[in-house]
Amino acid sequence: MPIEYSRRYRPLLLLGGLFLLISALTRLLLWWRFGLAAGAGAAQLPGILLLGGLNDAVAALYLFVPLALYLWLATDHWLSSRTGRGLMWAGGVLMIFGMLFLGAMEYFFFEEFNARFNLVAVDYLIYPTEVIGNIRDTYPVGRISLALAVVALMTTGALGSALMPRGASPGFAPRSRVLGGYAALLLALGLLHQSSSLALFENRVANELAANGPASFFTAARTNQLEYPAYYRTGDEARLRALLRAELARGGGALQADGLTRRFPARPEGLGPLNVVIIAEESLGAEFVGSYGDTRGLTPEFDALAKQGLRFTRAYATGTRTVRGLEALALG
Repeated sequence: MPIEYSRRYRPLLLLGGLFLLISALTRLLLWWRFGLAAGAGAAQLPGILLLGGLNDAVAALYLFVPLALYLWLATDHWLSSRTGRGLMWAGGVLMIFGMLFLGAMEYFFFEEFNARFNLVAVDYLIYPTEVIGNIRDTYPVGRISLALAVVALMTTGALGSALMPRGASPGFAPRSRVLGGYAALLLALGLLHQSSSLALFENRVANELAANGPASFFTAARTNQLEYPAYYRTGDEARLRALLRAELARGGGALQADGLTRRFPARPEGLGPLNVVIIAEESLGAEFVGSYGDTRGLTPEFDALAKQGLRFTRAYATGTRTVRGLEALALG
């Protein structure tokens, strides 16, 4: 790119490069922290980084379209004015903070789901009332945000004048040709990205590591899909059906021909008092409950109640997410 073009568009180049750097470092951290334990070994790392770099580049081109349009339309007088420079500085702080905050969110999301942002993350934003309070109670959001804001301010200060367009820039027509090249690059990489297989590895976590978080989020929002076999444990259907038949047979009743239905004879005296109440608690898994084996003492009142009543040791769901527990309660 000729120097007169780079002077105008250097904020785009700088921030885009910073986005790629933060995305690559996030990917390496996720691989080291979670990927190795999930079977994504060192032999897969070069492929993860290569495909991940392509995914990050495509995401960066999309995410920085507003900045590219701003630098295309703004005049030299506006960019060099105090207001224009202040706006560029404030925008730089916000964008760098957003990149860092996104990396932190990806870490905590991957820690829980071994995945990039998916339909669960979309639901988190669609239903914030049920989720945001839980997140604030679970993670030190305020301290993390403050620390990232300080880093963003320091980074923007370190970049200083390098973040500001300066010097005489080409006219509107030449600038438009540069923007046209940006659009062509976005189209070419976007088509390459769509035509290539996103699942290059047999290991699901390796494919998640190679993906880009924002891109995965928008894909999930657009498709409204979460592939069940990828996120929930499955097995041979005949074997699982046999296990289920055996488990159901232990509960009494007459097992029907389909092996999944039991019939109980009507009781002449009736059902008796119908006073059973079920309380479903969000995000309270058995792994947190002392009466189910946890040793941290997190649920003393619950454990005391468990000693006074019935505790079900063979209550199962097909996954650890809320929807799996709710459907298990309803169907059970």
